[in-house]
Amino acid sequence: STWKLFIVPLSPLPLTSTPASRQLGIGILLMFIAAVTTVGNLLVLGALAWSREVLQGVTFSFIGSLAFADLIMGALVMPAGAAYILGGSWRLGELMCLLWNSVDVLSTTASIDTLCVIAMDRYVAITDPLRYQMHLTPKRARFLIAFVWFIAAMISFFPILMGWWRSDDPAACYADPDCCEYVSGKLYTAISSVIVFYMPLSIMVFVYSRVLKEAERQVSVLNSSQCLPSCCRSLPERRALKTLSLVMGVFIACWLPFFICYAIQIFCMTCVPGPLFLFLIWLSDTNSTFNPFLYSRSPEFMSAYKRILCCNSDEKHHGVGAPPRGRG
Repeated sequence: STWKLFIVPLSPLPLTSTPASRQLGIGILLMFIAAVTTVGNLLVLGALAWSREVLQGVTFSFIGSLAFADLIMGALVMPAGAAYILGGSWRLGELMCLLWNSVDVLSTTASIDTLCVIAMDRYVAITDPLRYQMHLTPKRARFLIAFVWFIAAMISFFPILMGWWRSDDPAACYADPDCCEYVSGKLYTAISSVIVFYMPLSIMVFVYSRVLKEAERQVSVLNSSQCLPSCCRSLPERRALKTLSLVMGVFIACWLPFFICYAIQIFCMTCVPGPLFLFLIWLSDTNSTFNPFLYSRSPEFMSAYKRILCCNSDEKHHGVGAPPRGRG
């Protein structure tokens, strides 16, 4: 996708001048990424609906919101972005350009901010499990999800459709119907990037560092306990540590390079080559591709996936662990 184009001036990179085989290969790769993103997040949403009696609770509500945001990215934003990049021009008109970029910013902001909410949810659940059950109710979880999407809408549709993001840069192609490039002013750039990335990143780093520290403490206590056999100590905790490490590692690897280059281009527009910046745009988008695989590694999700892929309708409304109905 190319929503990041509205942050810094960057011309689309048409690939029509490249060899046909290479252009075809790039197109297949981009569409493959979009397809994997779409299918992966559809599986998450399907598992939540299929086995709702097992995959329930506020954490699964947050994962559902995350999957929906990432599904929008894979199903709507990525294919249009791939077509724009490969064709070198925008063929759908100015209004669709505005809507496409608005949806792009919406899904990206909702995805990242939901990751932040999930981090805080895990922090409270691990560090204060008793209060977690009392304070983080399903009603409050729904409020948090609605708040995340409200913030995402306020940072995407309103500024873009109202034209508040526009700058006076003569390089902007606002009047060109074949161009869907966005060049924004520095103030809007700074505000949007803080809300979209830097604030969630700071919260996630702080929260997950505390979670990892607490989880390591619990692992140490369990390992020293004489109540459990040595073969059964700390297995779930170590799996949780591995999952948290993967979540943070993938998030930072996907998003931080782009925002570093973004910060550089505020002061030096020609310091980052266009092809490199375009690669970093798609690298950041692949966070939506990885999310369903990172947040649904539990046995409950795996069982739900098997039943969906095998079309086992007997357990659709009865949860993963429910006994099957008789055939009469």
